[in-house]
Amino acid sequence: MVLSGEGQDKPQTGGLAEYIGVGRYHRVSRWTSELVLESVEEILSNSTYKLKAQQISERYKTYDPHCRIDEIVRQLTKAN
Repeated sequence: MVLSGEGQDKPQTGGLAEYIGVGRYHRVSRWTSELVLESVEEILSNSTYKLKAQQISERYKTYDPHCRIDEIVRQLTKAN
C-alpha cells in the first residue's frame, strides 16, 4: 500500500502499515508524480511487502471473528 495524508487517522494508519511492513506512508498533503512513482516502484520491486501481505493473509484465514466475539462476550458476562 502507498498511503499519504495528514488529517483524521491517516498518520496512525500509515504508520501502522509501515510498522507491520505492508506499505509506505508519506506525511504530505499533496503528492508529486515523482513521489507516487518512487513509492509504487518500491512496493512492486521489494518482495518484502508481498511476503508480509501473504503472511497476514494466511493468518486471517485462521481467524474467526464471530467465534472471537462470542468468547469475549462470554468472558465479560462471567466476570459480572
